[in-house]
Amino acid sequence: MLDVVKIRFLPAFFFGVTVSIMLGVMFNLWILKKELLETSPTEYFNLIINIATLGGVLVAGTAFIYTRNQDISSTIDKQLTFFREEILGKEGLFVENLNRLGLPYIKIPLNSLDADELNTHFRTEFSLQNRISKMRSSDGKSLKSFEVDILNSLEIFAHGVLNFRTTAHPSMIAVRKVYVDTVQSHVVTLLWLRDREYGSNAFLSTIKLYKEWSPLVHVTKKDALVWQEQ
Repeated sequence: MLDVVKIRFLPAFFFGVTVSIMLGVMFNLWILKKELLETSPTEYFNLIINIATLGGVLVAGTAFIYTRNQDISSTIDKQLTFFREEILGKEGLFVENLNRLGLPYIKIPLNSLDADELNTHFRTEFSLQNRISKMRSSDGKSLKSFEVDILNSLEIFAHGVLNFRTTAHPSMIAVRKVYVDTVQSHVVTLLWLRDREYGSNAFLSTIKLYKEWSPLVHVTKKDALVWQEQ
């Protein structure tokens, strides 16, 4: 909500400042016009040029801020649309398949990138996620293939959020917990892909965004203040 207010009123504020400065300066010039023209016409016209330049800078600054805020708003809309359609849609299909097979939705905190360490601390959950990844849906498709698709979409989303620095934007508060839960539900496959298929450079954006968001998903007051503090 605060960001919407910024986007709507910041350009108007700068425009008002620009007009006020121009009117104030022109009013003073009107008062001093006769004296300036009588003593130094060249200085008077130089001053006019300087004022016009200042006005151009202020107008350009207003346009830049307005365009930047519009770009941020458009970027966030695209990110949220991608999250809803690509991640929530795919995760929904994954959960539907779990329900059909009578399997639970298991989450494991990504506290470590060491599979053995996580297995030690979350042995039951690790075993269940590993079992789920080896199951097949009713149409014969392996659940691991669903997970790989979801993880790839998470990486695309996380890369965009980090790259455009919208991590702490208020609009992202609503998706943080779902993002964290989704990552946690595919930890075993994520680590397996890093260890066996893609290498240690895989899913770096997913992991980084998870580390930033996971401590915040239950701290609602802090969530509301993060964007203002930056």
